[in-house]
Amino acid sequence: MFMDDLLECIFNDVKNTSAQMLREFQRAMNDLQSSQTLLFRKELPEYLSNFEFGTKFVHENFAQINVFLHKMNVEHWRQEPTYSIWSFFCDIGATMSLFLGASMLTIIEVLYFVLSSSRIYKTIEVWRQQKFTGNNEQIKKTKMINKKLLSKNQEENV
Repeated sequence: MFMDDLLECIFNDVKNTSAQMLREFQRAMNDLQSSQTLLFRKELPEYLSNFEFGTKFVHENFAQINVFLHKMNVEHWRQEPTYSIWSFFCDIGATMSLFLGASMLTIIEVLYFVLSSSRIYKTIEVWRQQKFTGNNEQIKKTKMINKKLLSKNQEENV
């Protein structure tokens, strides 16, 4: 019942009233435009023909104004964000420490524990050890070659 009355009011009464007001406004605007056209095309030239625009007319009808400014100030306005990504992270950390008793150090320690106890971390450690021992063998080989070259140079010099 209420919705039917509301829809009828919106789609009938308001629509009809607004359409009627629009027609009246358009009629008034057309009258205004035609009266201005009549004024500027017909009556204004006749009115202006009665005046002589000379120095006497200018002195009688115009005024010269000198404006002196005490200071000329120029203001530059710049808009900058007040909330950066770092502020966001700081707020999250503060909230976590307040409600959870956790800090970034706690989070890093938990991540380190999870990684160190996982298989991925152990696999990475094994790979690093193999790489490191491989480098040691290469270093030993280069040292032996250098020793041989030094001993040859010493024998030649003697």
